[in-house]
Amino acid sequence: MTHKPFKKNVLPNYYFISTMMLDGYEFVYRSVPPTSYTQYISGNTALNLESRHTDTLGGTDFMENFFCFPDEDVPLMLWGDVSEKFRNTLHIYGKWGIHDDYADVLRYAGFEHDFEKVYVADHYRAICDIVYADITRGGPRKLNYNKAYGPNFFSNWIVASNIIEIEKCNYLLDKIGEMSPYLPRECVPCLDNWIDFEKEAIIIGST
Repeated sequence: MTHKPFKKNVLPNYYFISTMMLDGYEFVYRSVPPTSYTQYISGNTALNLESRHTDTLGGTDFMENFFCFPDEDVPLMLWGDVSEKFRNTLHIYGKWGIHDDYADVLRYAGFEHDFEKVYVADHYRAICDIVYADITRGGPRKLNYNKAYGPNFFSNWIVASNIIEIEKCNYLLDKIGEMSPYLPRECVPCLDNWIDFEKEAIIIGST
C-alpha cells in the first residue's frame, strides 16, 4: 500500500495541523492495519478521530498518532488482543464501545486503505482504555491522591457545560469504575477517589 504523503503547507481535508510542527519536515500517514473486535484502534488515535457514536469531536494533538517519517512503515496502534497486556480491556468491557464503521472516518481524515470495515473505539471506550493502561503501567503512584488538589491523574480532565453533558460524563466515569475488580487491590481506593473528585469537578465546572 502506498502512503499518502503529507507535506508542509498541504493540510488534510479534516484537520488543522500547526505549520510550526511541520516546518522543514515531510511526513506520511501511518498505514491502517487489519482490525477486528479483538484488535482495534483505540487510545489517543481514536480520541483524535470523530466519534459519531458518542457525539463528540476529535482532538488536535495527533501528530505522533497519525503520521510517521517517509522512511518508516508504522501502522496505527492496535489495542485488545495484543502483546502489551496493558492495552487490553476486552476482559472488562468486551465489545462495548468498539464499532466497525470507521472506514470512511479514516478516509475523511486522510488515510488511504482498502478495508470495508475498520474497527475503532469510540471516545468513551478509548478513554477507558487509556485510563486502564495508565493505571496498570503506573500503579498506585499514578493515582496518588492529594486532599487539596485531588488525584494526580487527569485532574479536571472530564468536563461538562450542561445537564446533558453532566449525564454523559457521569456515565463515562461509571464505566471507568467497572475496571476496579480487574486492578491491583492497592489501586482501587485511589481510582474511587479520582472518580469522586471528577464527579464533583464536573458539577462545579458546569455551574
